[in-house]
Amino acid sequence: MLDVSDRIISRATDLTNLLMLKYITMLEDLKVYEAEVESSDMSPEDKEATLSMINLLKNIVIKEIYSLAAEGLFNTGSAQQDSVAL
Repeated sequence: MLDVSDRIISRATDLTNLLMLKYITMLEDLKVYEAEVESSDMSPEDKEATLSMINLLKNIVIKEIYSLAAEGLFNTGSAQQDSVAL
């Protein structure tokens, strides 16, 4: 039977993996939004502003992904990490 510290570590790893999956999903969504903006009939100024915000959000999410990976809790053997296309 796992002792308390092993259960806490296991739960923290599970939560970190879930958070990582959410971040990956956000990146995928941002890529879709980026493509939609690029093909839209928005004014060039609005496109530039919107794409700038999307890139800012992508950079924030990427920093968070690397931060989680650096903490060592993320299960690097999972298929989730393989789906990250930065």
